[in-house]
Amino acid sequence: MDSKTLFLVLGMHRSGTSAVTRALRTLGIDIGQHTLARRDNPRGFFENPDVVDLNTALLAKMSCQWDTVRHLPSESFRDLLASDLFARASRLIDTLPKDRNTAIKDPRLSRLLPFWRPLVQHKKTTTACIIVVRNPSAVAASLFVRDRMPEDQAHALWILYTAEAILLSAGLPRILLSYDALMDNPKQELLRLAHAFSLPLLPDEFRLFQESFLDQSLRHHTEKTSRRDQAERLYSALTPLVHTPDAQGLLTPRIERELYAALAHAAPQ
Repeated sequence: MDSKTLFLVLGMHRSGTSAVTRALRTLGIDIGQHTLARRDNPRGFFENPDVVDLNTALLAKMSCQWDTVRHLPSESFRDLLASDLFARASRLIDTLPKDRNTAIKDPRLSRLLPFWRPLVQHKKTTTACIIVVRNPSAVAASLFVRDRMPEDQAHALWILYTAEAILLSAGLPRILLSYDALMDNPKQELLRLAHAFSLPLLPDEFRLFQESFLDQSLRHHTEKTSRRDQAERLYSALTPLVHTPDAQGLLTPRIERELYAALAHAAPQ
């Protein structure tokens, strides 16, 4: 890309968005200095705490939390764009580096794009999306271990975050990236990412990422295990798309039908 770009890393919680964000350093993308490691993610989340706090506040304004299974009405976003949170977010964007490509990551961004897209457009900020997908049953197993979340709720959330990330990012440069593919063949996936956005793969950074960050022992719940069936069906429909050069063709009529059908099943209006 010719101009400096703000990359938004999207995807469901426990889908590998942290690993993907860390990998962006191999492409010369500034991901900030925040790590925010915890026992359930010892390598770190690579999230800007100001972004997380703001997104949490945005959801709270809509009487939601990250794990609330329901649609977010469009009128709520209109109210948010007229609130003091818009000015707060504007100041946050102003703090990001302007002289290099940067990335912000928070799974909540997947559901809050109707707030963030007008903001970055107002700032005339070139924006692209990296949408991370992981097998929904692996995500559900991980959420059960961490939060004792019921499987049905986890699959519904996977559908909401994944479908909305794709539907709400339409029109932006974007790519679909598989967490498992990144773990299995990191160089191939990062070269695909580099090619999609005309970025270099930095050999020293890649070596550091591969030797000091990637650890197969951290990839729990790789096996497969209503809403689960619907999530698995959507995942199967999306899987071939992680091998395409870019994701501009994501919204084929068939995929769009699958996305809306999954959303209707996950959180009936």
